[in-house]
Amino acid sequence: MGYFPVYLDLRGRHCVVIGDDDEAQMKAGALVEAGAVVTVISPMERPRFTEMAEQGHITLHSRNYEPGDLKDAFLAISATTHDRPLSEAIKAEAEREKCLLNVVDITDLCTWIYPALVRRGDATVAISTNGRSPAMASFLRREIDEALPAEYGMLLDVLADVRADLRRDGKSPSSSRWQTALNDDKTRTLISAGDEAGLRDRLVALLTDGSGG
Repeated sequence: MGYFPVYLDLRGRHCVVIGDDDEAQMKAGALVEAGAVVTVISPMERPRFTEMAEQGHITLHSRNYEPGDLKDAFLAISATTHDRPLSEAIKAEAEREKCLLNVVDITDLCTWIYPALVRRGDATVAISTNGRSPAMASFLRREIDEALPAEYGMLLDVLADVRADLRRDGKSPSSSRWQTALNDDKTRTLISAGDEAGLRDRLVALLTDGSGG
């Protein structure tokens, strides 16, 4: 295994996106959602970038990449797959600046790779093939996306609230007790029904001295 799986806290971190295609636009949006301070270098004007800049979400430079664009950057994404020499120049600057770099679809120039993601609220499943087959990663993402119930986002919210409430009361159920509560038949029925209130009550009963019967 050539990569170490990790989630980065990018809040307040300077991140740079280079490129103007759909991939660059998607990655810029994801960085903004993660709380990063995002600069976009876009050779072509794109309505999505313009809108994000007008809303104050990104700093936009409508031009080609120039040396120095990665100064003080913590992380960068380059959608310059079509231009190997340019991608190599960006890689060289990233190394000088000690900036984490992903060059889309050119694994040997990357210091990190972007996983395929399945999200249910704050619950995230990340899939990687160590850069060997993006097609396989996409295939697995679709398989998991179809199998993972939509209600799991709601489930996470309820679990987080119940955990916080129990901690305030000085209670800390064991991991095995949490798993027993989650595998309870009635709990599963409430999850499938999207019954937040009923689910909360059931979990509290199972995790405390309540009978849960």
